[in-house]
Formats: sequence, C-alpha cells, structure tokens
Amino acid sequence: MAIALCLVVSAAGAAQQKNETALTAAQLEELLDKASALADKYKALFRDLTAEEKRVFELYDKKTGKIEKRRQTVSDLIVYASQQDPNRVTEYRNIREVDGKPVKKQLERVEKLFEQVTKADSLGKELDRINRESTRYDFGAQITNITMMNAAATRRQFRQLFKYEFAGRGRLRDQELVVIKFEQTEFKKEFIGFHDQSLHYENMTGPLMRGQYWIDPQTGRLWREHNEIFFRDNAQPRTFKATEADYDFTTGEQGIWLPQRIIFQYFNPLKPDNGFPIEMVLNFRITSEYGPFRRFEVKARHENISQQ
Repeated sequence: MAIALCLVVSAAGAAQQKNETALTAAQLEELLDKASALADKYKALFRDLTAEEKRVFELYDKKTGKIEKRRQTVSDLIVYASQQDPNRVTEYRNIREVDGKPVKKQLERVEKLFEQVTKADSLGKELDRINRESTRYDFGAQITNITMMNAAATRRQFRQLFKYEFAGRGRLRDQELVVIKFEQTEFKKEFIGFHDQSLHYENMTGPLMRGQYWIDPQTGRLWREHNEIFFRDNAQPRTFKATEADYDFTTGEQGIWLPQRIIFQYFNPLKPDNGFPIEMVLNFRITSEYGPFRRFEVKARHENISQQ
C-alpha cells in the first residue's frame, strides 16, 4: 500500500508565508495545549486494538551503506494491555507471513505464547515474552512500541524541556496545517527510553529529542510527525543522531489519530581510535504500514487473538 504525501509550501514563498502568518507565543501555546489533550486521549484509548501490519526490515552494511539483509512480514498487530497491570500496554505481533511464505504452526505458537503469558509471575516476564515473540524475525533487534511513541513534545508535563518554533504552514491531503519545530534543551533522565550505551560518553548530553509536527490549527490534531533522538557534544557545536522516525496518521472510529505508516531508522556510531564517534551510519530501517484499526472485547482478548 503506497501512501502519497503532498506537503505544499513553495520554497520561494515559505519565508514570506512564515512571517505573514506566524503564530504568536500565546497562539502557539494554545495549539500545543490542544494537541496535548488529544495526545492524552491517544494514550488512554490506544489499547485493545488490532490492525494488519505490513513491515519491511532492512539491515545495512556500515562500510558500504548498502542493504545487507531484507525481510518482509505480515502480522496482526495487537495493542496488548497487560494482565499484570492494565495501565501497561505493548505491541504484540501475530506474525502470519515472512517473505511471502506462511508461518508454520502459527496458531500453535499463539496458543503456547498466551499459556506462558498467563503463567507469568511478574509484569517484566509477561512483557518480555510478548516482545521476544513479536521481534523474532527482526535480525536480533528488539524495537517495540513505536506506535505509542508519538506527540511526546506536545505533552504539557514535558513542555519545559523543549523550545518551540513556528516553522510555516502547509497542506497535507488537502488539509491546511501548521508546522511546529521542537528541540529538547533540558536533559531529563528516563524521559526517553533509549538504552543503547554506544553514545553515553562523559562529554555527551542525551538522549534528547527534536523534530517537527504538522498540526491542524483548529483542532490540534496531529497529521504528521518527524522526530529524532540525538546526543549533543558538550565540547563542540555538533550533535549525533541515533534514531529517526516519520509518522503519517489517519483517523478512525476510535476518535483518535491512528498510525497509517511509520518509518523508523536506527544509526550506529563509527568510532576513531580514541573511542569518540566521528559520524553516525544507518544500521537498519523499519517501514510499517497499517490497515484499519478495530477494537476487540477485553474480556475475550486472548480468544480473539488466537482466532486471528
């Protein structure tokens, strides 16, 4: 499924348009408040949902920059609420196809998994079993919950960590939108769940977040997001990008924005002799496309998953 994007702001007229229609500080704050309220709604309602997910996983050679391995999967994505703690949600992938071939004994795998999950004696064990099953075809990477990692910088409780800038206006799918740039200026431990230790140096600050939002100025609804996780060199004016994510959203019966396509890229550092990174190179890219999301009955969650 190809998703055509059309963001129309002419290069020649962008600066003039930005100056003539810029938001005031109060208007910008009001728009972020609207988006924050919808982000809270997304967090509350994005659970007990399922959609078909088509995923392409590309692993890159760090020396040549060429694709080293490539894999395609088709799954039933389940937004799974924990039995141990209903407030904890994770992605479960009931993987049906790999590179065009059906997964053998798929139904038996699902039944066995949820037997183990039901017997898990801790939240950590329950989520770990779900995550390991969901990422078993990802060449050893365990990137999970990307569908839940959006709109973080709009949230009111994190607003003091960021600086914001009106970046213009544009059109996306015939919708007039406001573009807002954001960048994290204050480090907060555990704000970003990034556990790779390869960029944790004494002279580095991070992980931090920056990016852009495309927002409906009337409703505060998010239509598109670009974000990057990066580290800042404290000795020189440079940064190192660790991840990059692009989200395209659509609407659904659930009354929230819903992911339609997500492109996630992960970068590894190349290090000189002293161990400090000299540049970041692409390690892998995950492209995920989603069909319509449907809600299922919580009391019959496991039965519904097995039947799919």
